[in-house]
Amino acid sequence: MSVWRSLQRAIGAVPVVPGESLSRAQTLLESARTLVQGRSVLWVDDNPENNEFETALLRRYGVHVDPVRSTKEALAFLSRGPCDLIISDVSRVEEGVSRPGAGYDLLDALGTSGPRIPLIFYTGDVTRIDVTRARAALGAADDVGNLVNLIVHALTRADR
Repeated sequence: MSVWRSLQRAIGAVPVVPGESLSRAQTLLESARTLVQGRSVLWVDDNPENNEFETALLRRYGVHVDPVRSTKEALAFLSRGPCDLIISDVSRVEEGVSRPGAGYDLLDALGTSGPRIPLIFYTGDVTRIDVTRARAALGAADDVGNLVNLIVHALTRADR
């Protein structure tokens, strides 16, 4: 864990980091605060510590975030009740095995089980997304600004 993330965890705050993407994300969350507050996000990633900053940012604006590490854990979580949005990485290590398409497998499983919950892929490089397999997802992002844009869109949709 980086010194910056350790400091962030220690003080329990979202740091103000320079950058257009972060500034855009904070502005959007601030303007949508009353609409996103109290909404729930299930975040599926085998390395949740990689998303600590993004998770803290969402929580700062009242979004409840539940991290899980695998498709199996995500489906078990959803069997206990729905959430408003799922964020997933595309590749994960699940049960000790590297699964390059684990996020797509989750998306496929969601299509056959229960109500439609929007899913966003958050990845290091959106150009590596298999658009054919990901077409049922709400979208994909590789930076915090684009991610928050998709999150706010999903959580404030009129049909939710």
